[in-house]
Amino acid sequence: MKHLSLLVVIVLLASSQASGQQAKSCHLKNPLCFYGNDILTYLQALYNVQQYEKMIPFLTGPFVEKKDRDEIAAWIENSEFGYTFKRTGIRQLNDRKWSVTFRRTYRLQDQTFKITCVLEEGICRLYLDKQAAETIFLLSVNR
Repeated sequence: MKHLSLLVVIVLLASSQASGQQAKSCHLKNPLCFYGNDILTYLQALYNVQQYEKMIPFLTGPFVEKKDRDEIAAWIENSEFGYTFKRTGIRQLNDRKWSVTFRRTYRLQDQTFKITCVLEEGICRLYLDKQAAETIFLLSVNR
């Protein structure tokens, strides 16, 4: 009986260590591995505490690539990204790209929107073109 108990403890410890390593390897590498949440919720948490500069490394795409950090931070600061939302679905498009669907209520209207995330340099980033930037951050974009 002692041997069986010892064996059970060893198996439990080994499995918890393996799952811990799997969780560490996932960290920031897909849209659902951002500090126990998803990328958009993580970015909104940074937005809510006015850490706009910390959001920039998680953004990519044509909307941000031709802007400097100050322009991007100013644009984010003037956006409306404080709304509530809920993730309703995720679809992996390939090993480096995901489509994530969210539902929000904004100005008493239920809206569904999708974001695209891409894996670049080992980090999952929110892909922003003009349309995605306007949709997610609820601000008119002038290019």
